[in-house]
Amino acid sequence: MSHQYHMLQLLILILFVSPTVVLAYVDPGSIAILLQMLVAWIIGLSIAFRGIVINTIKKIFNIKKSDDVSGENDPEEAEKLDKNK
Repeated sequence: MSHQYHMLQLLILILFVSPTVVLAYVDPGSIAILLQMLVAWIIGLSIAFRGIVINTIKKIFNIKKSDDVSGENDPEEAEKLDKNK
């Protein structure tokens, strides 16, 4: 028999032998930490996804920054502006 079959049998045996009633106490502090982790995970994922999507859209449409109109950061644009004056 395969190794996976033996592991499945062992798992089923453990599930049937283990107690079904668990007496555990979850205090409000634990719930607050879990909620905080969930909110942080959702916010972090949304920020990362937003950055990926925006950068992809910018690359697809070749969008440049709007504050770069004067040509200060682009030497070719600066030369074109100088020639037009």
